[in-house]
Amino acid sequence: MLPWEWLQTHSEILWATGIASALMMLCGIAVVPWILLRLPRDYFLPPRRHPVTPERLSLAVGLPLLVGKNFLGVVLILAGLAMLVLPGQGLLTIILGLALTNFPGKFTLQRRLVSHPTILNSLNWLRRRFGRAPFIAPDTGGEKS
Repeated sequence: MLPWEWLQTHSEILWATGIASALMMLCGIAVVPWILLRLPRDYFLPPRRHPVTPERLSLAVGLPLLVGKNFLGVVLILAGLAMLVLPGQGLLTIILGLALTNFPGKFTLQRRLVSHPTILNSLNWLRRRFGRAPFIAPDTGGEKS
């Protein structure tokens, strides 16, 4: 079967992919900046984090919150990976997804990603555009813009 014939017989796949791509782009444009603007400017500064675990909250509240937060984080990571080739803010969405998930070494990975000047400059450009103070760079403890 030729590629053109396959595309004609599977047009529903193309429509579903196009709609999913458009939705991910809209979510990236709206949700990712909204959350990144609400992070404190020193979010990447501390060398270690103390994650919120169900033990630190009541079980009835903590477990669903933890599961929901991690589920949303995984969805954002997968959407960010897709946005690397589809329209959208892939790297910013991946960073946001990593911020929501809990796994060993997460904060070290976040700090390494945000230490990259291109990523830090993108984050700080967004923050300045909306009147927020730039993130403090995690590698030196000083400001980078």
